[in-house]
Amino acid sequence: WGRYTQFTRDGEMPDSYDTWRKRAPMLHSLSYDEIVDRGLVFVGTPETVLNGILAHQRQLDIAMLVIGFRFGGIPFDMATRSMRLFASEVMPKLRQRQMSAHTASVA
Repeated sequence: WGRYTQFTRDGEMPDSYDTWRKRAPMLHSLSYDEIVDRGLVFVGTPETVLNGILAHQRQLDIAMLVIGFRFGGIPFDMATRSMRLFASEVMPKLRQRQMSAHTASVA
């Protein structure tokens, strides 16, 4: 993210990114910390990520979530650790809540 904002602030952004910038002017103007603070990305412990996903699901009734674990300069081993934590700590709880909601709606 830092490299993206560096290029946009210095006017060095490739022309191919211009369409994206026009579609997301608010996002373009935010720093990484502002993006995290506004809940636009989920960063933190498995519990923090789970709570963020659940909050978005309640507010937006999301049916699909696209997740990226390796961006910027994040080392491969850190991204792998995040994926494993997500798979072992977050996904089972999301699945359990989904099954409970389905059971409640059928009953």
